[in-house]
This record gives sequence, structure tokens and C-alpha cells, in this order.
Amino acid sequence: MEVSNLSRHHKLCSMKPPSDETVSTFTCNECGKSFSRKDNLRRHSNSCQSVSLKKTKLSCNFSGCSVLFSTRIDLIDHMVGMHQSSAIQSCQFKEFNSHCEFVKWKETEEQLTYSYFSQKGRSSGNTTYFYCQKDGSAKAHRKNDEVDRLTNRKNGKGQVKLGKYCISSMKVVVCPHTNLTKVWYFPTHNHSLDVSDILHQPMSSETSQYIQEQIVLNASPMDIVRNVQNRAQQVEADTGAVSKDVNVTSKVIREQMRKKNMASLLHSDDAKSVQLLADKLLRDDPDMVVIYKPLGEACVVAPDGASVLNEEDDLFMFGFQTQEQRQLMIEGCSNILVVDETHCTNQYDYQLLNVLIVDNNRNGWPVAHLITSKSDEHSLKHFFSALKGKCPDLNVNCVITDDDPSLINAMNAGFSVNADTQMNLRHLLCKWHLLRSFRKNLNEKAPRNLVDEMFVALKIIVNTRNSNTFDDLVKAFLSKYGENASKFIDYFQRYLLDGRIQKWAMCHRNFPHQAVDTTGHVESFHRRLKNDYMLRKPNKRIDKLIELLLTIASDDLWKRKRNATFCTLPSIKSCAHEKSLEIPDSNITYLTDNVWEVKSSHPGQPHEIIKLTDDCNHDHCITKCTVPSCFNLCSHLYYCSCLDVNPLCKHIHKLHSFLTRGVPVAVNASVDNEEHLEPTFSNVTRNIDVQPDQPLLRDSFNLTLSDTAHPDMAYVPDAY
Repeated sequence: MEVSNLSRHHKLCSMKPPSDETVSTFTCNECGKSFSRKDNLRRHSNSCQSVSLKKTKLSCNFSGCSVLFSTRIDLIDHMVGMHQSSAIQSCQFKEFNSHCEFVKWKETEEQLTYSYFSQKGRSSGNTTYFYCQKDGSAKAHRKNDEVDRLTNRKNGKGQVKLGKYCISSMKVVVCPHTNLTKVWYFPTHNHSLDVSDILHQPMSSETSQYIQEQIVLNASPMDIVRNVQNRAQQVEADTGAVSKDVNVTSKVIREQMRKKNMASLLHSDDAKSVQLLADKLLRDDPDMVVIYKPLGEACVVAPDGASVLNEEDDLFMFGFQTQEQRQLMIEGCSNILVVDETHCTNQYDYQLLNVLIVDNNRNGWPVAHLITSKSDEHSLKHFFSALKGKCPDLNVNCVITDDDPSLINAMNAGFSVNADTQMNLRHLLCKWHLLRSFRKNLNEKAPRNLVDEMFVALKIIVNTRNSNTFDDLVKAFLSKYGENASKFIDYFQRYLLDGRIQKWAMCHRNFPHQAVDTTGHVESFHRRLKNDYMLRKPNKRIDKLIELLLTIASDDLWKRKRNATFCTLPSIKSCAHEKSLEIPDSNITYLTDNVWEVKSSHPGQPHEIIKLTDDCNHDHCITKCTVPSCFNLCSHLYYCSCLDVNPLCKHIHKLHSFLTRGVPVAVNASVDNEEHLEPTFSNVTRNIDVQPDQPLLRDSFNLTLSDTAHPDMAYVPDAY
């Protein structure tokens, strides 16, 4: 390139002596003008009057004037010089110390004039051009040979283009070294400006940044809209002009959220994103992903013997477990494992299987997760086999599930030491699912007039803690209803009595299992996942679901550390206690053997509360209530079948305060008021040692109340 420029200079140098050699020239075919360089001719051709008139689309806006122009500058000069138009303002020159300062001035100018200048084309070096949004052709954006569309894709707000060119524009030059911004501004528009044009204008950059900040803080779309409206009202009060932020709606906010979520994904394709996420997890911890089989592909991570899964093209499995969850599982499985599935967590209708343990403070913690397209025994056993492979010394005391045989069979096969000797885990059936099954079959197989009576009798049978009493009650139940409800009795004997009593009868659960009789802990986790982390919104992608579960695992880890650090400080559950005051005493019903029922505030089965012990013997009890009416209440005294994550739910608060009325309450000695230093009694009658009225037991089973009722149960008067 340097040699070419030097050669050109030698030909044109004025110091060179005259030569007979003729210098080649380049002549314009339109106007005849000659140039010594070809690039100069090319540059001339773009602005040549004869050529430009053939290409130009800029015409004079004055009626009767047919002069055409190739640039806006020429058009403006023509209108000012030839037509002596006083309405056209001269070009304004402005300087700004930074580009941000220019943007702020530009948005203020646009708000005051109800206009908007958009960038056209790419920046040329340090120079950028902005033109009025109404500038340009109103022709549909279709190719010349493209047929008209069958559907109308025009925006419902209408079209902003006028079909002619606007002379208003901005030329912006930014100095690369000092960031000094120079602006040449032509403020005159050759069309009317109206407040309705705001509908076609975007929000300000300041508002856009504010919305992004609120989205990061997980603010709701309606809250963001209200805050933006308040800010817009303040701007209108200061400037007197309508703010274009009135265009911000909840739909706009949701679109911003969607774009932000898409930008955070590893890949736009869900399957590819899950693969990239699995690679990342395996790099961070090779043992975190216990099983991974992509849809239609071979297993990427799988235990020994899982090669048969490669033949199933319609199978997807992704199971994982963090190091902290693995250690927690080893410690907690000596008590009980709670296992259940949930749905509606992704757009593919894949099931989410969760494994939880229950600690000594009756808190449930997830220790493993599996996302799978199939929930059959053949597929699930490989997941449990992978968990066993990561923890060879895993010793499971018992498991509690619903009455799905494929789940417990898969656990027996997966947790076995080898394929020849299958393990037979101690299996407990969820009491809530059991009673729901009772109610369903009673409605189908028993006379309508006996359904309620038989259901109450079955609840008493299930909750009886004495094995001899249980046998007597079962015999009495079969004898009384064997003739009138023969279909249900046949179902009861075939599916529940023949070798399955140990799975559902409370009298056979007299072994350490954290007093867990339902899958309520895992159901609480499902509700926590969908309400607190999915925000009750449908989730479509698998990768987002995995990230949410990992976030929960991280949050749970820090929560356990916090509980361990402040284990000596009692936790005051005032919110649950206040809600318990709204439950009337009539909602409490004594059932049997330290078991009560509390009616639910929503239609459905009542919640069962089991009294586990009278006094707490744990040294590190972190969940207590310090309200005087719930004196000495902690998470180790009762168990409730509701889905509240808090071990001390409002039902337990209600029952405990109901049973302890009239019991002396020692007030904290640190109270300043001396009148409260003495032990106080509630102004109610003390509990009267009278057995509750249970006509169903006496009349139906021919047993005395002393055979079934708990000896410590006392009647409490309704009046406070």
C-alpha cells in the first residue's frame, strides 16, 4: 500500500520536472468532470447531481417545488435559502463532557417535544447519526416479489412512519481520548408533534435500568409498574410534559423478565443446556450427578448394571446429590427416609422424585433429587442403586411412601448389596394417603348411611397404639360391618390385613422413626419449591428446575449452620401462635391414644396431631414458643399431619394451649414488674379428669372406654 501511494505521489509531485508522459485521468460519464484518482471519481459519483437525482428520494416539502436532493443538509439549505422559511431553525451545536450526559439531554429534549430520535445504521468511526422516528417510508417491509401476507402483523398502536423524510436529526461525534461528545442538532420537524406519539417511543434509559434492578430483587411486575408510575408523576410535575414511561405495563415487565431469564441460560435449547450444566457440575464435584441419561441417547453417568437404560429412547433421568446432602443422608437414614414424587415442575410433565430425612428437631431436609420421564420400578431402582454406590455404608432404618408398589420395590432392589440378595426395607405407608384411600373405597363399596361411621371407626383402628386393643377393634369392626358392607370388608381384608398390617397400623410403629407417620415433610418441600422458589408460576425448562433445587440445597445448608450456631436461643413462633387464636375450640376432637383431630380451615381431611411426650429431653431444642399460654411448647412434644414447614404449626399451638389451660405458668424472673414475679394461673377451671364421650367405640365395638381411651385424657370446658 505504501509503494502504491509513493508511485502516485511521484506522478503528481509538483517538484518533478515536466515530462512528455501523460497522466491518466478518470472522467465522470454523467457530468464530464475528470479526476486523477479512481477513488475520487467513485466518491464524486455518489454526490454527482446527475447521478444523485436518479437515486434520491428527498423532495422539497413546499408545495409546487419539485427540486430533489440527495442529502438532508442540501434540503435544509434549499428551504432556508430559496423559500426563505423562517420556521426552520438553524443548526444547534452542543458539547457534553460524557456520552451519558448527552443521553440525558437527548431524553429530556425528546420528552419536552414528544419526539424520539433513533440511530440509523452503524456508527461510522466515532460518528453516529440519529433521525426522527417518523422519518422513512411507510411501505411494508417486504421484498419486491413477495406476495401480500394473509394476516395483518401491524402493531395495534398503528404505524408511526409518515411516508416522507423529516429534516430533524442529530449528528454525534465522540472523542475517543477525552470522551467529549459533540452534537450538531437540527431541531425543526416538518410534521406536527403530538403527545400521542409517546405510544411509539421506548422507555427512558433511567427507567429501564431501574426495572432491571427491581427484576434482580424479584419484585412483582405490578409493584414495579406502580413504582414506575410514581416516578413518572414526579417527572411530569417537574417538567410539565407527559412522561413516556406511561407506556410501562405489567406485560412489558414480564417481557423484560423473560429476556433476562433467557440471557442467563447456558443455551437456548433445553437439552443442550442440561448437558452443559451436567458438565459444569461434574467439573465442580465428580460425585454430584449420580445418574444422567439424556433423552434418546446413552447414559452419561450411571451406576453399574444400568447399561440396559441405553435401549430406552423415551427415557430421561437426571439425579443429583450435593456432598452436604450425602452426609446428611448417611446420618438421617438411621431414623427414616421420606420419599415421594410431584408433578407440574416442567413443561415435559417429567416427575420430580425427592428423598428427605427428618432431623431431631423434626425439620425435613431434602437429600437427593431425581427428574425422570418414567417412574416405573425398572428405572427408579438404578437411581437408588447410584445413591447406594455413593454411600456403600448406607444403613436405612425405614422408609415411608404412599401406596405405590413400584417405589418401594425399586428401593428394595436399588439399596440391595447385590442383585442376588434383595433387601427388604421396613416400609411404612403414609397415614394421610391411607385415610384418603379408606374414604374413596368407602364411598364406592359401603352403604351411604354407614360411610361416616365406618370412617371414624377406621381412624380409631389406625391410631390405636396397643396391639391387643388393635386386634380386638379389628375383630369388632369385621363382625359389625361384615354383612352390611361386605364389599368394603373384602377389600379391607385382601389389601390391608393379609400380611400388610405392619405397614399402616400405628401399634406396629413402636420403634424409633422420629414419629413420622405421613409424607407431610416431602409435601411441605413440594409446596415450598412451587410457592417460594417457583413463585407459583409454571416452569418450562429442566435446567431452571435443577438450578432451583441447587439453590434450595444451598439455602438449607446455611439454615442448618445458623441453627447449629444459635442452638441455645429459643425461636419464638408468634405468627403461628396468633393464627392459632383464630381456631375455635369446637374444631378440636379427641380420637384415641394421644391423637387429636383439628379441622382444617380449607375443605378436606382434618389434621391429626399426635402427642409424642410430655416433656422435652433434648439438650439442643431450637424450635420453641415462649408465649405464656404455650408454656414449654417445643417441636418434640407433638407431630401434626399438616403441610406447614414450621414444626410448630398453628394446630399444635392451638392444641397445646387448649390442653394446658389452668396449668401453672412460671413467668420469667427478669420481668421488671414485681406483680408478675409470682406464678400465675389462667382464670379458668382446671382440667377435670373425665373421659371423653365416645359413643362410637362403646356401641360399635362392645369395648369399654378404658380399653381405648388414653388414661391421661381429660375433658376441658369450652369456656375460657
